[in-house]
Amino acid sequence: MSVDDADALGRPRRSVLSFGETQGRERMKRSLARTALIGGSVGIPLWLLSYSWLPFALAGRDGQFVLHAVVVGEVGAFAAGALGVGLGFTARKRSAPGSREHRLASRSVTVASVVRTLVLIPNVLGRLLHAQ
Repeated sequence: MSVDDADALGRPRRSVLSFGETQGRERMKRSLARTALIGGSVGIPLWLLSYSWLPFALAGRDGQFVLHAVVVGEVGAFAAGALGVGLGFTARKRSAPGSREHRLASRSVTVASVVRTLVLIPNVLGRLLHAQ
């Protein structure tokens, strides 16, 4: 075996992927789609956290920490939604159409898009109504 046929540790190089490496790549696709779905799903409770001001407003109390919770909730939900959409599109590109991974990635894009919409629409409407 020549030096060109071995890696840095002296192991022979393989030009064809082994069965384990192929399964590892398939797991990576599923993992990416699952991570995208988790990203979109995490955005839902964070979006709900942005409505934590309602009980305080109804009780007539005003807390500064509630403002921080609202901001953290909205920014976190939007970031989780963006992560879910980005990873979902990447997972869709890497998987075969009609496969389980492709459907899971499509579902994650949908959930993440809904989360981003739920964060953006009330903020835009609030700005428009407040400006009048």
